[in-house]
Amino acid sequence: MNKFYMRGSLGLQKAMLRKSVTLLARSSMHCSSCGRTPLVGENMCIFTEAKGERAVCTLCINTHPDGTYGTVLRSERIRVNESSLRRLPA
Repeated sequence: MNKFYMRGSLGLQKAMLRKSVTLLARSSMHCSSCGRTPLVGENMCIFTEAKGERAVCTLCINTHPDGTYGTVLRSERIRVNESSLRRLPA
């Protein structure tokens, strides 16, 4: 292979990776307690609070089982779709 093809291919790979990471960050849910992005298949609990809803990951819930976060509104499982990540009711 020639050097131009390899350089162009590497640049394209980097651009595609950057775009996919940016889209993933925009579309995904984050834990309001630790800021972590949940993995595919993981459940997020949605709690009610005065200014709206709060998403908390199962790791944070397990470290504070005393009801610190309030009343659970619903639970959502993180799933993969062909085009992007999306949230579905658990």
